[in-house]
Amino acid sequence: MRELFPNLDEIYWGTTFWADGYFVRSVGSITDKVVSEYVAK
Repeated sequence: MRELFPNLDEIYWGTTFWADGYFVRSVGSITDKVVSEYVAK
């Protein structure tokens, strides 16, 4: 990415763009099976 967009060095210093972490969100009324099939794809 940095080779394609050298101006990113001005915005993102260091070697990574994203911080370590995770994202959690409710899936509403769909089933675990539907979520598992979606993630598998």
